Amino acid sequence: MNYYFDLNDMPFEAIKNGKKKIETRIQTNDHPKSEFEGMKEEDQIIFTKESTGEKMKARILGVRHYEDIASLLDNEGQENVMSYDTTREKALVSWNTLTGYEDGIKKFGIWAIEIRPL
Repeated sequence: MNYYFDLNDMPFEAIKNGKKKIETRIQTNDHPKSEFEGMKEEDQIIFTKESTGEKMKARILGVRHYEDIASLLDNEGQENVMSYDTTREKALVSWNTLTGYEDGIKKFGIWAIEIRPL
């Protein structure tokens, strides 16, 4: 099965270059819990770079759910989750700058999707 996600430039390039190995998402109306629970190894995500429309396919290697950002970073490794190098303190608050993420994570947790670009 194929899934479709838009990405900002920095995470798109970090995935493309192999730095970012985990894409994170929260539940939304467009991406309900059932979508993440239904993801299987070998399914694909087609990412679209928002600034240019460039597409990139990635294979799903695994999907895991976490209650909070600290658990995500502890279990997945900050170096695999972040698009850029930063301190742990800044990493812990970085998701709260994304629209809806702070409340969404408090309500539903966060999904870690392990991927490999094709």
